[in-house]
Amino acid sequence: MPKILTAVRHAKSSWDEPALADRERPLNNRGRRAAPGVARYLLRLEHLPDGMLSSPARRAYETALLMAGVLSFPEANIRRDERLYFEGVDGIAAAIRETPDEINRLYFFSHEPVISAFCDRFCRLGKLHYPTTAVCAMQFDVDHWADLEERGRKLFFVIPKIIDPSL
Repeated sequence: MPKILTAVRHAKSSWDEPALADRERPLNNRGRRAAPGVARYLLRLEHLPDGMLSSPARRAYETALLMAGVLSFPEANIRRDERLYFEGVDGIAAAIRETPDEINRLYFFSHEPVISAFCDRFCRLGKLHYPTTAVCAMQFDVDHWADLEERGRKLFFVIPKIIDPSL
């Protein structure tokens, strides 16, 4: 069975507390609206995860939590991995390759510029403008995540403003 990988950039974060460490920045109001809005769109597409992997940065994990709530994915099953927090494309790929094979549809939540670089390298998408809460779904014709190669096929790429201009 092919593996479906969905790359989600975290929703819009707050800059209300400039002294806050980067990894501790929460979502702002727009981000808290956009994440469930995008998740409702994915639900309508029946594009549901059986696994979620998140950067441990607060804004990425909050995005994962909000989307998981809409998609009926158990919060306790969201796996946080340091490699998704600015460890580059190779770090993300290594974390994905460790995913158990019974998971066929994996969402991962990360940051720019590495998320667009990952999609370009693994799906040849070119230089994307990857705004907050953007989603790129890719299919890989492998049976095991450990065999993830740079030959994926884009299923769709969507940004919040296309789904709902108020997001």
